[in-house]
Amino acid sequence: KMFTSRLERKPQVWDRYFENDREFVYGIGPVLAALRQDRREIDALFIETGKVSSSMSKKDNRLAQIEKMALEAKIDIHEIEKGKLSQNLKEARHQGIALCASRLEPKKLDGPPNNPLP
Repeated sequence: KMFTSRLERKPQVWDRYFENDREFVYGIGPVLAALRQDRREIDALFIETGKVSSSMSKKDNRLAQIEKMALEAKIDIHEIEKGKLSQNLKEARHQGIALCASRLEPKKLDGPPNNPLP
């Protein structure tokens, strides 16, 4: 169970997104990949307060890139209090960032693989 029951806590900003076959993608690498690949319908981006502007490390450059891509794609961006993602994503290693998006559908193959196994 990834999220605490809605009855056990106060309503959160992401509650309205977490329905109708939606899921959360979290962590810098997976979020960046989801934005680049454009294979999901993305509803919202959640960033912990102060994550993007905290320093100029490589990690923070990727966070700024994610924020820029989300702005260009007109995705809702929500700044979340530090600790709220951890509280609600439980054991997930989110790195202070999460996307609410449609489930990833498997790619359909057009034919047999080019190199079948012997």
